[in-house]
This record gives sequence, structure tokens and C-alpha cells, in this order.
Amino acid sequence: MVVNQFGRTFWVLFLVSLFWVSELVPGYSAEVELTCRMGVKEVTTHGQTFRIINGMDFIASITADGRVKLDFPETKPSFNEKNETCAWLMNALMIPVSSDERKALSTTGLRLPEGNHTFYLYYINPEKARTSAELFSDWWEIIMNPDTYQDHTAASEYVILEIRDTNPEPSGEVRLPDDIRGATWYPQYQETQCDLALPQGKVFGITKRVAGIPAERIVEQGQYIQAVYEDVNNNHVPYNRTWTTLRAYPKGRVDAEFSDVLEPGQSITFDAEAVNATPNSIISIHKGYSTGLPAGVDLACSIPGNGVFRFEITNNSGAVQSLEGGRLYASYFGSVDEEAERIYLGWARRGSVTAAEICENGVPFDAVEEIYRKIYEIQVERDNVSSPNDTDLVSDYFANLYGYGNELNTFASFDEKRELMSSVENARKIGPDSSESRYFTEAAFEYRHRLVGGYLDGISRLLEGKRLYGHIANLERQYIAMPDRRVATFGWTAFEGIGSLVERHGVWQRLPFENGDLIRVARCEGSFEQLKFETFISLLIGDYYLSWNDNAPYGTDMHNFGLAHIGGAADWKNKWQPTGGEIEQYDPDNPAHPQSVGDGPGWSDGAAPGHNGGFAGAWMLSRIRNRIDVSLRYPVFHYTVGGQEFSGYFDGDEPVKGANGSSEVSRLGFGNPGQFNIINQQEHRKPIVFWGEGTGGCCAVVMNPFAGLNETTQYRIFEMGEHTVSHVGPFLGVYFIDPQTSVAL
Repeated sequence: MVVNQFGRTFWVLFLVSLFWVSELVPGYSAEVELTCRMGVKEVTTHGQTFRIINGMDFIASITADGRVKLDFPETKPSFNEKNETCAWLMNALMIPVSSDERKALSTTGLRLPEGNHTFYLYYINPEKARTSAELFSDWWEIIMNPDTYQDHTAASEYVILEIRDTNPEPSGEVRLPDDIRGATWYPQYQETQCDLALPQGKVFGITKRVAGIPAERIVEQGQYIQAVYEDVNNNHVPYNRTWTTLRAYPKGRVDAEFSDVLEPGQSITFDAEAVNATPNSIISIHKGYSTGLPAGVDLACSIPGNGVFRFEITNNSGAVQSLEGGRLYASYFGSVDEEAERIYLGWARRGSVTAAEICENGVPFDAVEEIYRKIYEIQVERDNVSSPNDTDLVSDYFANLYGYGNELNTFASFDEKRELMSSVENARKIGPDSSESRYFTEAAFEYRHRLVGGYLDGISRLLEGKRLYGHIANLERQYIAMPDRRVATFGWTAFEGIGSLVERHGVWQRLPFENGDLIRVARCEGSFEQLKFETFISLLIGDYYLSWNDNAPYGTDMHNFGLAHIGGAADWKNKWQPTGGEIEQYDPDNPAHPQSVGDGPGWSDGAAPGHNGGFAGAWMLSRIRNRIDVSLRYPVFHYTVGGQEFSGYFDGDEPVKGANGSSEVSRLGFGNPGQFNIINQQEHRKPIVFWGEGTGGCCAVVMNPFAGLNETTQYRIFEMGEHTVSHVGPFLGVYFIDPQTSVAL
């Protein structure tokens, strides 16, 4: 039988064979009972409960004996139909599944362990790349060049799958509560009683809210709320439980028609009225000539006196230039003092975690830093601040572009990465042959902390585990460079397509109703497991994880579903497939199609598993807060997988020791130059393993990203005795350890 989302039960009429029904109901298996609830298909069989959110052509189903089966096209025409592309099937960490796993998943099905098993499908022209190495070697043409990527790729898809064991066996692993790891369409952890108890100084900040959840409850859960909601300024949420992305809004704009002929070397000055401009107003980087200036014609702007905005156009091209029918335009902001005062009063009080996107709004970056410095001075004057460590002023997320960052280049060689972690001096460099970061040379550390990027952006940053190892290395490098300033990770669950243009096309996603599926264009999102890792590591080694997103609250009534608007609303982005029927264009005027009803916040236009995964990672970290407060280090270990034993590191079981004579992880208060174990582990495709020691006991953090989906990795760890940990699958595991015994608790 089938149970609809209202809880009513009805019998499927056996007008056709069960096999035929299973082929027509995505996610349905003929021999198991299917429930559709809150936009998720649910099956319980063989000791496990499965919850599924499907794509349009990418469908997960469950066999009677509890195996997961994936149906998808093996090939697709490229975007422009010039070439045939082949499917790349990848796990939740964007690591291609093995050929044996792929064969099983595509045929008989594969038994999978408890967890969240997002699967991604990308389509690549096999004539250009059949392996990750070949894709990396020709990345620009295949997947990034706007003139060629449509020749070699097709739209991606993904399936979200959650598995729960009915009677889980104790293993010593920190097991997530069921109600914070669901395959859901919105941040359902906000509706639970699960709270965070993070170590002092650690911050998990969110943007997305669930409609109807009081702001006070979010704070009680141990989270910080982005200060864009009215309840912050209405004193429902104190400033020391908020975070914000600072914005600066233009104080005024100028726009004047301009036409003239410029001789070689000639300079023309043109003044426009700017009523509230003063000589110390900040001139925006967004300025120019509406039809574009010819090459060699330069534009400078100034405010020579109150109310006057001056454009100076100089012809350095060496030829006569005619400018006709265009407009000179620019915008300007208040002075540094004015902007700092406005921002401080609005958001940046002491205790409010302060990141920024001021530069994106047009403020020149040097002025951004002046604003930050001034906000710090205001906090010193008014909030009894005596050091940047009394504040939560972080950074503008464009800092790296203007020389204020020192993040590791993903594509740098392993030798270069080791060099950049080998000393304080090298860690402060932008690159191996570059100068020292302006964060140090311009003494930005005197008034603020630092930020590292957390935008995942799909295949370009995640393929083959690049981000898993790279994020750890980036965080450690910050503390090698300067251990007494904190580090924030500024993340987002969605893939924007910055480093790979495929993601910009979005994905199709099924929202199941009683009599069919609404299929809408949605964003491709980071998986539950990837975001669990991101947040956990960002707070294990770093200090803040800030989850940036749009700030409209999620509704909880799926019948108020609205229509797809990712990339702009369009009818073609919404389709309907009745049960047993063909896919057709969705028509809101057709009574046979579901009707969007209800007022207020709407149902999410796409499932976002990363929201729940992020909270889950923070929750896991809070469980070991008193097991990492003495030491966090790379342990002596070796491991067994597939019946074969391997050394923990490429040259044995012993980790590299840094300048401090230990394998201690570099984090707040402790830099360990020369300890670059994570770089070695990535180069040699070895597991990620940490040993935590604290006032409340010990713990082991383990992850073998290249393990099979149901493959067990057994770790023998030689720290404070000998301990054995067995972990199934490639995803992050955290284990309580009793130093007096040889096994996990």
C-alpha cells in the first residue's frame, strides 16, 4: 500500500503488474511499502528506513531486501548537442564511486550503511576525459571556458538519500540524533530539541530560518543568527549572539550625458552636481562611461569640493577618440568615519561576529580596511575593548583578491604547499614566490581576525577530495602564520558555478505529491556529509563557521510550494509527472496538477541537505569539546581496508613533527611550523586521522575519503596505549576513546 503526505492510506489498484508499477513510480519498489511525507519518499525494509529526494532522470529506489538501486541515463547529449557525454557517478564527497559499486548500484542494488548518501551525476565528453586526472589536465576547455564547455558537458543531477538503522549497534561512535540528519527540504534541526554546547569562542552562525521558530529558540540552541532580521534590533536577540555581513550603501549617485572628441594626450574635466558629496566621501569602484571607453582612454574621479563630483577623461591612446551619446556615471559613499559609525550602530557592536561584503558593494578595498580599523577604534572607545581578541571583527570576503589573504592555491604542487607551511615567514606569503600578505605588512592584525573561503562550488573544489584535505591545510596555515588571531570559514551550501560552469544550469528536483511529482529547477547543493565535515573541521581547527545564504525564511507547508525561480522565473522550469504518466509542462490552471495554496513564507524551491549537515557537524564537535582541550594531534597509526594493512603515513606509522617537536595541529594559540601531515596525506591518498586528548577523556576523528560506500576501515591508533576503531564508509566518524582499554567506547 501507499501512504500519502496527509497520512491517509489507500491501496494501489492492481490494474497492472507490480513490476510495471515500480517502473512508473520514481523511487518505488514493487515489494516494499512507500510513504510520501513532507516532500520525501520513505521506505522501511530489512532493518533500515530510507528517505529519498529524487532528480528528474536520476532515481533512487529500494529493493525488498534493503539494497539501494540507482537509475540514470548512462549518456546524454552535450548542452549544444554536438557530442555524447557519459555519466560520472560520485558519492556525497564528490569522489567517483568504484566500478564495482557503480555496477551494483545500477543493476541489483547495493546494501549501504546508516548515514546520508547523496549521489552526484555529472556528464563529461569521454573523448576529452575519462578520468579525474584527464579532466584536471584540460579543465579550462572541458568545464570552464564559456566558449567550449557546452561542447563537452551536460546538465548534472543529484539524489539525496538518508538511511537509518532500526536497531543500531553501539560502536563508540558519536551517533547523530535522528531528528538532525534527515533528508529534508529545510533546516529541520531548528524544530528539534538538540542544542549545541561548543567550546568557548567557537561560533556556528546561520542565515536561513524556519518560519514560526522564535529567534530566542535559535539562540538557546547555541547558534548565532545573521543580523538581518527585525528581532535583532527589537532586542529579542542580543548583539553578542549575531553575525553579519557588513554592507555599505551609496550615499549618492551621479549620472550625466557626455559627448566630446579628444585629441591625443588631451584631458577633459567634467563636473557634475552631487548634492551631499564632500571631499572625504568614498568614491565607488563602480564608475565609468555607459557605452564603454576606448582602449587607452582613462577615467579618474574626485570630489574637489562640497556638492561637486569631477570626472577627468584623458586620451592616452595616441589617436583621436570620439565619445558620443554616452553618460558618465559613478556613485559615492559617506566618509570612512560616517560609514564606520553607521555600520557600528546598525550591527557591529562588541560580540557581533562581523564579516563583510563591503567591497562587492563598491567600496575600494583600502577603504574597507580603514572602515574596519575605525570600527575597532569605536569598540575600544565605547565597548571597553582592549585587543582584537576582545572583538569578533573578521574580514571582507574579497580580502584575498586584494592581497590581504594567504590561502593555499588548490592547484599548487604538494612541494609548494609543504614549503608554505614550513615556517612562519613562508606561511605569511601569498604564494611560494610572492610577497607577504598585506594582513601582516599593513598590520590588519592590529584590528581584526581572518577569514578563509568556504564556498564549495561543486565539482571544481570538491572532486577527488581536494576540499577535504585543502580546508584543513588552509586552516592550519593561518595559525602557523599567526596563532593569536582567530579564523572564520565563510561558507554557503549552494554551488554557484564559479570554477565550473555546469552548475549554473541548476538541476531538476522532484517534489512528490499524492498523485505525482512536481519537477522544478533548483540549485545543486552541497551534500549533508560534505557540510557536516565542513562545519566540524572549521570548528575543530578554526573558530567560526558562518553559513551564508539568502535570508528569506523557509515555510513548512509544502502545498505553498510556489514555482521555480532559480535564475529567474520561467514556465519551462516547472514540470509535472502524474503517477504512471509521462512528464509534461506544469500548468497552474490545470485542476489535475497540484495548486500552490497558502500565505506567508513558501516551501523551499529546492532541497538543501547541507543545512542539516552543517548543524550536525557543529553538534558533533560540541560532543567532544572536553576531549580536545589538551591536545589535538596527528597520531601514530596504521589501518586495514579490504583485508590489506597499510601504514598510516606514506613512510611509516609516525607523523611528521613540526618545529615544536610534536605532531600537534596548528590552531588558535598554537602554531606548529613544519608540521604538514595533511599535505602528505592528500598526496598519497591516505586517511585523515586526529587524536584528541582532553580534560574529559580522549577521542579519535577518522575519515578515509577513498573507502568504498560500505567498506570498513580499521584503525589501530598508538596514542596513550593502543586502540582499535572500525569505521564503515568514506564519511567522517568521531569516536569516544577510553585510554584504559584497547577499543572505542
